[in-house]
Amino acid sequence: MIPLLLHDATAYTPRRRLDAAWVLTRDGRIEAIGQGTPPDGFDVLGVRRIDCAGKIVAPGFIDLHTHGAGGADFMDGNADAIRTIARAHAAGGTTTWFGSTVAAPLDETIGVIRAAAPRAGRPLDGATLAGIHLEGPFLAHSQCGAHRPEHLRSASPEAIQSLLEALASTETHRITAAPEISGGLDLARAAHARGIHVAIGHSDADLDTVRRALEAGYSHVTHLYSCTSGLRIERGYKT
Repeated sequence: MIPLLLHDATAYTPRRRLDAAWVLTRDGRIEAIGQGTPPDGFDVLGVRRIDCAGKIVAPGFIDLHTHGAGGADFMDGNADAIRTIARAHAAGGTTTWFGSTVAAPLDETIGVIRAAAPRAGRPLDGATLAGIHLEGPFLAHSQCGAHRPEHLRSASPEAIQSLLEALASTETHRITAAPEISGGLDLARAAHARGIHVAIGHSDADLDTVRRALEAGYSHVTHLYSCTSGLRIERGYKT
């Protein structure tokens, strides 16, 4: 990959903003950064120069929950849709994204996974698809949100095995589920054992269930308080 020198940029690092900055990248990684006129020695490296004219150069966004963009839906389950989504999000500053499913029949969800898995972690026409975010079908009916309730289901051993086997070929993947449904804790144990990140979402779990969910392998929450139970007092008493 040809080294790339971005100059006359407004650069943002983890610690500060740099005006009139330059950034040298090689093989997709930042190699050097500074302010003012870039050193002359870069020219002998065959560096491609881009004058940013003061525009912002900053770390790209990582989108953990992407259902689509640019008129394409991740559930379309084809290469054209994935490329369209990648281009649309890259235009807004996202460099890495996870394609999110919605609750659907198992065979349809597995078809989407199989279409996306070979493209995970590989260059696209825009932002890199890091992996698949399985949102559904293991969600609570009471917190289904935009998901079609007829496609929600319990986490049976057969359903867990089918989806985890389909996910096995992806570089990185995530699952959102409701731990209180039948099999919800078994799902977390099985996924966690494979290194799959599991989050609570579309759930009506109470505190005791959340505690057991954490022990089973859940470690995050998907859109907290949007399609999840709110804070409430149970078994309370007056003093």
